[in-house]
Amino acid sequence: MCALTTPDVGKSCSHPSQCQGACVVDAKVKKGTPTNGTCSATRINAGCANRLSKGIALGQTCID
Repeated sequence: MCALTTPDVGKSCSHPSQCQGACVVDAKVKKGTPTNGTCSATRINAGCANRLSKGIALGQTCID
């Protein structure tokens, strides 16, 4: 499996459609909290992360 680097890494986001990878926020941000995040560094987003959707933290989730 290859982890392709995204050109928008670190860009501010509030929804995954704004990123080539995932829109993520610090793991300490509680589920349901309105916030902005940053675009992930890679397109393969396996592992654990606190993802965002529509500006709301979804909580820590893990993807194999």
